[in-house]
Amino acid sequence: MTQTSNELAVGLVKSGVFRETWMAALGLSLEDAAAIAADLFDATLTSFSSGWYAIVSDATVAGRTVLRIAGAIDDETVPTADIAEAIIKMVKYGVMERGGKRDRKLGEALAELFTMAPPEDLVTAVCAAIGATASGGRIDFSDVDRLIEPVSIAERDLLIKLSIRAEGHAPTCWLSRRMNSRPSRTTVDYTLLPSVPFVLKAEKGPARLLGRTVSDEELGRGAGETFVALTHSPCRSRVALEYRVNEEAVEGNSFNVRPEWRDFINGQFTEVNTGKTVKYDRDGRDARKLVGVGKVIRTCYPNYEVGESAFVVIDRVAGTATIEVGQRYLPSFDARIADLLANGITPRQPVSFPAAA
Repeated sequence: MTQTSNELAVGLVKSGVFRETWMAALGLSLEDAAAIAADLFDATLTSFSSGWYAIVSDATVAGRTVLRIAGAIDDETVPTADIAEAIIKMVKYGVMERGGKRDRKLGEALAELFTMAPPEDLVTAVCAAIGATASGGRIDFSDVDRLIEPVSIAERDLLIKLSIRAEGHAPTCWLSRRMNSRPSRTTVDYTLLPSVPFVLKAEKGPARLLGRTVSDEELGRGAGETFVALTHSPCRSRVALEYRVNEEAVEGNSFNVRPEWRDFINGQFTEVNTGKTVKYDRDGRDARKLVGVGKVIRTCYPNYEVGESAFVVIDRVAGTATIEVGQRYLPSFDARIADLLANGITPRQPVSFPAAA
């Protein structure tokens, strides 16, 4: 459903920050916007540089955003540019009033209007309204009049985990493994992080607390190559793919398959220790990835160590697989892999799975 011009205009007023030209494009004048602000917040419009206006009120999205930032970050000054980005982020999230339900489509539509960020003078004024001080383009929230502390367990845990990192940032795979609720990386990326204003994340970068910086090296750092080798049995019915374990691969399910081996391992296999499915579909949406490996490792080896070896042993004839994680050159581990290839796939210990309903 497409939002009407009036819905977008009310949404801009609820966001607390907008440009006059955006209202005009929606067919509303500043007088119209002022009337909406008076009705919703009993507040007036305040003008700022470059045609920007704000409703300085704790009840707007911008007002709640700075209150929540103040409740999370009081040991670092925060650049006004970070706060401006956080305001746009929370507008996009789509909770337009405190305690209200999320309107994702409205939030996304409003965020598309923000072709430029709110200016420094506007951000400074919104922060000053809660007692924050400004100097050199940075805001100090250490002595504010009021604030909103993180309310959910997940928010508090996220703040603690990032705060104990000296650099104040971490990859989402690191967070998903260490947060108390052990959320998936997808949950961290697409559910938790978009809902909190005190953390920002570039598309390919780590999650960072406002006021902290991420080096270009960190922004460009990927998971790295995890594939090590492929070995097959003399009869060629069984194959062992060796990977080097890292958090990005395990938490992000990023176990890629080399092009030259894709036809050989194409198919779906039952992992004998868990009953979970490990599969590769050369024609599917994830045609580069062996799907299901990370899930099995997280289930069977929750305390895995970065740098360990993960072997995915597949029996193409039996339609089974086993995933073994350990120290590559430990004699017992090496013998286990050799036995699986030579004699067929067996569980590490007897298992039984519930019968299908």
